[in-house]
Amino acid sequence: MSAIIRYKCNNTECNATASVEMNFPIWKSDSPKEMRNIPVGIRYAKYVAGYINRAYCTVCKAKQPYIVSSTTCLICKGEDVFIKEDGVCPGCNIGVFKEDESERVWF
Repeated sequence: MSAIIRYKCNNTECNATASVEMNFPIWKSDSPKEMRNIPVGIRYAKYVAGYINRAYCTVCKAKQPYIVSSTTCLICKGEDVFIKEDGVCPGCNIGVFKEDESERVWF
């Protein structure tokens, strides 16, 4: 199941936001556009090459792919650089990120 989890800085003067994308399908190049939907139905699973997770990297300053069991950014090779719940906000360095459960989306 795919999901978008949104985080918000708890510092009311900052209010920075970030999100994590989990288990989004990577479609094979020959898969028909009309079948590229989430959630991926059983009929369409053969068109999926794999799944990807993406999170905001504080070094790259962009959403980057990551491996669930790793804390290393695949692009910049930085360690422990992804936005996560209870992590210090890179925008203000005062607040911490908390999940905004009202903004969570499951597919």
